[in-house]
Amino acid sequence: MFNGKSSLTIVHTESSLGWGGQERRVLRELELMQSIGHRVFLVAPERSEIFRRAGRLGLPALAGYFERKRFFSEFFRLK
Repeated sequence: MFNGKSSLTIVHTESSLGWGGQERRVLRELELMQSIGHRVFLVAPERSEIFRRAGRLGLPALAGYFERKRFFSEFFRLK
């Protein structure tokens, strides 16, 4: 249980472009974690629905690319 004395930085990645239960759960979890004092970030494709909705909710979102050919460059860019 979170005791309020320290906070985490939580980065959630999502490669899906669509919108459904998983994407809703991810945003809800990020909202809840942020509301209790954790730093949260979503990394998702810029053209995805979750990326757009995160912005509307005021959740920090970073554009991420999940193609195999860009994996290592993306890893180091996000690090």
